[in-house]
Amino acid sequence: MTKALEFKLETVTDDPYIPPRQFIYRDCYILGNLTGVCSAGGVGKTTLVDAEMASIAIGVDLLNDRKPLPAGPMPVLILSLEDDREEFLRRREALIRHYKIEGEELALYRRNLHYWIPDWPISLVTKGESGLEINKLVQKKLKEAIQKSKIKVLSIDPLVSIHNVNENSNGEMQTVVSAMKKLASDNKICVNFIHHNRKHGNKQASIDDIRGGVALREGSRCFRMLGKLHDTQTKKLGMPKDIDSNFIQEQGGKNNFSASSCAKTIYEIVSVNLMNGNDAFKSDHVGVATKYDNRFTSNNIKANPFENVDFTKCQKAWDKMLSLELKERRAYPTAKKWVGKEIATLLDVDHDTTRMIFEQWEKTGLLIYEKKSFPSESKQIPVYDINEKIYEQLIKDKKMY
Repeated sequence: MTKALEFKLETVTDDPYIPPRQFIYRDCYILGNLTGVCSAGGVGKTTLVDAEMASIAIGVDLLNDRKPLPAGPMPVLILSLEDDREEFLRRREALIRHYKIEGEELALYRRNLHYWIPDWPISLVTKGESGLEINKLVQKKLKEAIQKSKIKVLSIDPLVSIHNVNENSNGEMQTVVSAMKKLASDNKICVNFIHHNRKHGNKQASIDDIRGGVALREGSRCFRMLGKLHDTQTKKLGMPKDIDSNFIQEQGGKNNFSASSCAKTIYEIVSVNLMNGNDAFKSDHVGVATKYDNRFTSNNIKANPFENVDFTKCQKAWDKMLSLELKERRAYPTAKKWVGKEIATLLDVDHDTTRMIFEQWEKTGLLIYEKKSFPSESKQIPVYDINEKIYEQLIKDKKMY
């Protein structure tokens, strides 16, 4: 006998309590929900999410002047299905170096940032002779990892590697989406996936360009699209034509919460030299995502910090720094004994421009930021060491950076 269908009608009370949505990072990561980031290959999805995961783990927004996150530091888990362990560690080290993550922040980062790189291909959803199935073993392993480390954000990178269904079939992709949503809701975490466009190239794609579009669009609470800037955009921002940095723009593909949740934010992918080269192999350079600082459109800072600086001035500045003892090369711009004050005079530029020049020399690998202990100091002091090999190469090539 079929049970009768019954409806329970409820009335609206005068003063109901509605719990707030649990956003833990921007208006993109929300507990109990599914979110996604999508772009063409090589744009910078993984690099951007790496910085966001580090921010959540530490409890400060690295992409927004280190502002404290209201929810505080939280454990995150990166399910890395594309890069091997060594490549993942390169990304982690580059991020630590660029953002100068140290002290208590570094302790939080090491404690709260977890990663899982399976030794074999895994699928949360599989397609076999009997149809689509949820892989109970993978589901169990993920749940165990989430509960053991009290994970709050699970990032799946990339989405295509956690299933073997047809991405062009919305029906099949709906099963994948449902499995991820269940993982999020059952464990009260945010599940974030990284995905590719159906179309390739560097254009700013729309949500209609993603593979498995309808299922992913309808199943995700927040969805962001990334794309490289066009020449017309860089021109409008006043960027030099020959600039070698990589700029990308984020825009909301879909958001169920508020119209402003995913603003058109521009990020810069900067190159970090790991300084790990030897006689046989050169050092690795790894990209790290940073928020674009509007330096090319600011009235306070020159578009090109080297605009009024020539090679001769740079060489004098380098020689001066080499002549100083290490403890005299203070690296913090706010320090009373910041080495940049003396270098600014040699370069004949202001302190803001000197700071930008130092940042460029750090990217090149000429200046190495590190903390050192000195007998006369009670704590470690941030200083600049100088890579003499790069110094000699710059002198040989007559380049300023």
